[in-house]
Amino acid sequence: MTAPADGGAPIDASVGMDVAPQPVFTLDAGSTWSDLYRDYFGNNTQVHTAGCANGSFCHGATSDDGTEASGYLCPKGDKEGCYKSFTTQAATGPGLVTPDAGFATDLLGSVLCQVNDAGQPLGDGVMPYNCVYNFTPVDVERIEAWLQAGYPDN
Repeated sequence: MTAPADGGAPIDASVGMDVAPQPVFTLDAGSTWSDLYRDYFGNNTQVHTAGCANGSFCHGATSDDGTEASGYLCPKGDKEGCYKSFTTQAATGPGLVTPDAGFATDLLGSVLCQVNDAGQPLGDGVMPYNCVYNFTPVDVERIEAWLQAGYPDN
């Protein structure tokens, strides 16, 4: 890490981007689709977040590599489109979430980069790309609460 001349955030030369601290959420941050979209899946305002549309290799456009590979599409600023893609079976395979499944058995649970309370990686998650955001146990609890409620569009 090197400090920029302007005194801004440190720069990680390995990725050539500003390194932003990961947000720390609590369970009372909410577990509606609107909350999860705001804090994770639609959060495209910083480089190091869980936003699904971060970069042309992700899920922001039909021509993006991630969309072509998975069928999952979550364009910036399209909460409803992202929800539909999240909860609908893709032509290329299963949906990210499925009725009566739990987070641990849903495709979503297997693809997200997760860490335990000590920050140690759990599972084989690969999303968001290069694990620029790691879902903590609190993050997972918020998502699980939404799933257990039947993943409503709320």
